[in-house]
Amino acid sequence: MNKQVELEILKIHKQIEDNLEKIKKISEFESFFSFEDETMWPIIKDEFIQMCSKYFREAIIRYKLSQMLFEKLNIKSLLILYPNAAEERVIIHVAHKFNIPGIVLQHGVPPHAKYYEKFLSLWYPSEQRHLIHAIWDKTEKKHLKTLGIKDENLVLTGSHRLDLLLPIKNEC
Repeated sequence: MNKQVELEILKIHKQIEDNLEKIKKISEFESFFSFEDETMWPIIKDEFIQMCSKYFREAIIRYKLSQMLFEKLNIKSLLILYPNAAEERVIIHVAHKFNIPGIVLQHGVPPHAKYYEKFLSLWYPSEQRHLIHAIWDKTEKKHLKTLGIKDENLVLTGSHRLDLLLPIKNEC
């Protein structure tokens, strides 16, 4: 971190804080944060705005430092175990801007229930669709294809832990 980067972060954060202050006056938040026709917005708005400001500042810092990382180091590719944590998402996003490829290793089973469908764009944001996904089985492959991930970006690897428990017929 240097003075120039700190000033850039302060400038962006100031713009965000100004916009957050405007949110206090938006009437839709009163109905959004209500229960049984009683609004909680007047009670929580200051703390909510303060919390957003804090997390947005952290995100700006993360983003700027990730940019500096990719500008200074000659990174050829990424190997990603958990692409949904805040730090990883920022790094994946910045790496995409630098045209750096990556591989996401499946390490768990994402939710496939009907309830979770509305959250899938958060689980697999557009920045991850260009990555190679090393996945365990054809079920996951089928699921990821429905989310717009191309067939050439899906590699069946199996699971070194689960393959021993399940009968596999040379599928991976």
